[in-house]
Amino acid sequence: MVRFDRWLDSCNLIFVPIHSGNLGELGGHWWLLVIDPRRQVAEIWDSAPSTSSLPVRTRMAYNVLSHLQETVSGTLPGHDFQQYRTVTPANVPIQPNGFDCAIFVIQHMHMQYYGTRWWIDYHSDEQRSGILLQCMKSPASDIHDEVRRRADDYYFGRLC
Repeated sequence: MVRFDRWLDSCNLIFVPIHSGNLGELGGHWWLLVIDPRRQVAEIWDSAPSTSSLPVRTRMAYNVLSHLQETVSGTLPGHDFQQYRTVTPANVPIQPNGFDCAIFVIQHMHMQYYGTRWWIDYHSDEQRSGILLQCMKSPASDIHDEVRRRADDYYFGRLC
């Protein structure tokens, strides 16, 4: 945790993807907790919000903040994550179907940095393909070299 402590003072945002599976009324659903240390706010970014799920998500957000406080306790004076306000922004994009919650979480984390409005003209298959290609193109991917070789073989006509 020392690595994290050292950088927390310079963090603009901390992204915590949360899967709320096996919680009865929530079923399996991904949502994003966006912690803003400078504003001392934790935002619940839920692409399928409901009045019945909000209290559960708020409690889960508090649990994350409590754990974060325990983790950095004594090493970061002035940071009391348990005192952060938990809010649900009104402008969180809503998913158009019942199965793209993880796509929304991934894209929120990725695109928040770039400030784009990626959800305009949303197409599920395009978003899923784009994320898959980003993962496969990454040099950190175990299949990167194999994907590149096969793509080259296909592109240059070396496949039968």
